[in-house]
Amino acid sequence: MSDQSKASSESVVSSDQPRVSEQTRVRAEQLKQQFELRQRPEGFYLSDGHFERVNEAVEALKASKSLVFVSQHYEMAKYYKELCIARLRDDPSIRLLSFDPLSGPDLLSIINVQLKETPLEEILSPDRAQSMSKSELPCSVLIVDNEDLVAETDWHLIATLASQLANATIGVLRLEPRDRFSARPNSADLSSSLSIEFDLPSERELQILEALSKHSPKGEEVLRLIDEMEFARSTPKLSNQDSTPQLANEESAEFNANSPTSSNFVSEMEENKSIDQNVTSSNEVAHLSFRLFLGLIIVEAFLIAAYFNQ
Repeated sequence: MSDQSKASSESVVSSDQPRVSEQTRVRAEQLKQQFELRQRPEGFYLSDGHFERVNEAVEALKASKSLVFVSQHYEMAKYYKELCIARLRDDPSIRLLSFDPLSGPDLLSIINVQLKETPLEEILSPDRAQSMSKSELPCSVLIVDNEDLVAETDWHLIATLASQLANATIGVLRLEPRDRFSARPNSADLSSSLSIEFDLPSERELQILEALSKHSPKGEEVLRLIDEMEFARSTPKLSNQDSTPQLANEESAEFNANSPTSSNFVSEMEENKSIDQNVTSSNEVAHLSFRLFLGLIIVEAFLIAAYFNQ
């Protein structure tokens, strides 16, 4: 390669390095901005998609829809339900109703009180929603708590609110009960509820969140949230250099675990070593005794020879 082409190649490389560094810096700034925007007064959103899901839920509840929050991770659906409730509580145009099977009035009483001034024929009329303007429709949202303890009759009533009483201007926010996967065939059909699903963050998304949390004033809260969620984390792959001692330890541990006689083998070795030491000591004592015996015989022979020479 000529000096001119070599210099040209070095010039291209040097010009690419600032461009890559600038792209990295811009990308880092974008991630930081997204991270800050997800810190809302009601709480932190693990992803932009989760924030959009809650926004959709608030608008649907204002339109008196029945919603169910679902996720592969139950605690995450529960967390976003609380954030959505906080958003609704800050909206003065929404009246919150609460149904908890462990406390407070029963569900039928709550609905009757809410609808006592509205004729049933108006609630059932399909044209009522079109005939009234948006400002004339008072909005209420029923929050269902402790879903796992809700009776089947109450689930039927919730299903009726979502389907036959759609003009009652009562939205419903709930979670999917964990025990309904084994529900009886005659259980309430809640398919009329709109499902809002929250996907699990990927391993890379969690790594980015943890990295950004270290440079944020509210980073400790985010890290605490991730720990409380107890997401299943995959084990990072180790390089060959780093894995060698660990693999050696694992093989050693596996050998010990799969060898039931390994401890006996060690004990036998120690016993054999002790026996060998005892045998060695006994042999040394025997040799010493033999030497003493031989010395006494020699001395005694000298004494006899001296006696006969007199």
